[in-house]
Amino acid sequence: MLALTLASIMAQVATSPPAPSADEFFADLQRPVALADVAAVADLSDGVDLEISYDLPGVGEVAIAMHEHDGTGLGLVTVGGRIVTEFHLVDGVADQQAHDFGGLDPAQARMVAASVAQVWRDPAVARALAADTKPSEWSCPQRCGLAGAAGAVVVFGVSGGTCFFLVKLGKPCLAGAALAGGLVNGWISASCQGLACRN
Repeated sequence: MLALTLASIMAQVATSPPAPSADEFFADLQRPVALADVAAVADLSDGVDLEISYDLPGVGEVAIAMHEHDGTGLGLVTVGGRIVTEFHLVDGVADQQAHDFGGLDPAQARMVAASVAQVWRDPAVARALAADTKPSEWSCPQRCGLAGAAGAVVVFGVSGGTCFFLVKLGKPCLAGAALAGGLVNGWISASCQGLACRN
């Protein structure tokens, strides 16, 4: 890889489109996108094992995988089998992240980020979380909280990567990615508890 000099970085920033504000980027992530053939499986009995796949018209198949146990794990988001976001969890924190949106144009990258923020509301994902009834040392609300946190990490990872892809070093929109992650965290946790913890 070529190391970018300060001058070349500044040149890229100067020719990049204006960085969207946090509010603008958050609104982009909430703008509805069409999802087809959503499928999901979940196992929250010992950490988080979650896999979601769906077809995103105009982009292709998107897949999300999140595996976390005792604070250590791996998350992946792929488009057409190609990894666009990968992150490793260490002590419950996304310690290493890598993004490659090179195969997508800006409009497609925005659609992928929005779809990852919105797919958690699909009935197939809710059913997968509710269907996980395996015995666990964790209470049902605790398991749902872990699922919410995992979803938030995935959303922030993809949205943050998209932010950098769209505006190079434009940090203002990262706050919008964080807002989207927080929203998803609360929604997953509440939905999961409402469906899975009724008994």
